[in-house]
Amino acid sequence: MPRPRVFPNHLEKPASAWGSGDKVLCIDAKGLRRTYVPGSPVEGHLYYVRGVYADSGQTGILLVGIRSPAFGSSQECGFLASRFRWIHD
Repeated sequence: MPRPRVFPNHLEKPASAWGSGDKVLCIDAKGLRRTYVPGSPVEGHLYYVRGVYADSGQTGILLVGIRSPAFGSSQECGFLASRFRWIHD
């Protein structure tokens, strides 16, 4: 059986350790300029992570139920993890 990941403060989890299915709270939805379907995340709403990626040293996430336009090499554009806070179940 795999061992659970342990974090210094059990209520915090670094974005680089987030994974599919993790629950996050949107804490900053200001300035989103792309068109997302069905719409951009809303501050104060909960979302589930469907993917995590790193780009230029920053962690990005894709959210369940929200799709964004592809850019460049057809990679979907997600959201900076810093716009969200991990929620402990």
